Amino acid sequence: MATLRIAQPGRLTAQLGLEMDKLRDHPAVFEEDGALMVPWPITELIVTTAAKRDPGPILEEVEEDERRARYQAIHGNYQYGYSPEHCVIFDLEYNKPRRDILRDWCGVEAVERYDELTELRKEVKRLGDLMETAIDVLRSAGHASEAARLQREFGTPVEMLRAKDPTAL
Repeated sequence: MATLRIAQPGRLTAQLGLEMDKLRDHPAVFEEDGALMVPWPITELIVTTAAKRDPGPILEEVEEDERRARYQAIHGNYQYGYSPEHCVIFDLEYNKPRRDILRDWCGVEAVERYDELTELRKEVKRLGDLMETAIDVLRSAGHASEAARLQREFGTPVEMLRAKDPTAL
């Protein structure tokens, strides 16, 4: 039984850097109307290859899903009328295993890099906020030229790094 229909197998292999033989390397693979029909093991090969190739969007979605779960564990889901307790049980039973699989598909190194980048962005935001406060204090204390110098030296690189809110990853 096929689980995935690949309309353009040549394009898929080129985009993922897979060899066509890898897609056909299962006895249940067959062609139908020019499309390749593949079973779950080949489907999993495709998704893990894609996830390892570009893990960022997947890990961002995992992080967003975890943020939603934390919020609902405190506030519940008013749209569907679920209590916080129900949301925790549902998340542990259905969503957390899905997030774990997605992380596994992305690979340990990608997850570690993503987590490190997330923490670094939080730290950059914290330091940027600290510098903004220091610059404001310098201006208030009558040191406008020193405040302007700090803002010039520190402002542009920080704004570039802070372009994406670390809490929104």
